[in-house]
Amino acid sequence: MNSKSKTKPKLILASGSAYRKQVLESMNLDFETIVSKIDESFADKYACEERPEIIAKAKAEAVRAKIAQMPPQEQKQYKDALIIAADTLLMMNGKSYGKPHDRSEAFQFLEAFSGNTHFAITSIVVFNMQTEAYHSVKNRTAVSFKKLEAQEINAYLDKGEWQGAAGGYRIQGLGECLIKSIEGSTSCVAGLPISDFYDILRAQNYSVLE
Repeated sequence: MNSKSKTKPKLILASGSAYRKQVLESMNLDFETIVSKIDESFADKYACEERPEIIAKAKAEAVRAKIAQMPPQEQKQYKDALIIAADTLLMMNGKSYGKPHDRSEAFQFLEAFSGNTHFAITSIVVFNMQTEAYHSVKNRTAVSFKKLEAQEINAYLDKGEWQGAAGGYRIQGLGECLIKSIEGSTSCVAGLPISDFYDILRAQNYSVLE
């Protein structure tokens, strides 16, 4: 190892998302997960386009608060850490589509998307513990659905992928079968646009490729 090489800051993933964890693992990043449990309904008063960044920032802040409550000796390991948070929202005709509360609502979402184009908006927020500054990036991707029959929607819902998924489908699973075309980033729709994630880490002098 080069003696001049810097020790990389600790990465903290402020999410319980299996997909986001998988992305960081696939990039061979050394990270720790601290789940941020927040009530996202506070963001309902904001415009659809603004909500993902507001919620992602709240997730990062919740983890920052958890660290602040740790014993001083334990806090030291996070003094240079980068807290990573993200949030995804689907939008069509000015209406937002979050995680469906039940199967019936998931059906309504997919029925609305059928034959139409909606937008996936994912915001990534990074909080730098050393500089105490927030940094954010937003990706907006257009997703066009095939025209779906009710039986197709029900067959997909039977697979259970709708649970906990924004808009009621998972593009990284069988949900891709429902899609006609995408303009933008597939990983944005899944919940973490990889190219944007790379860029925001690079802006913090964190090299993913080294």
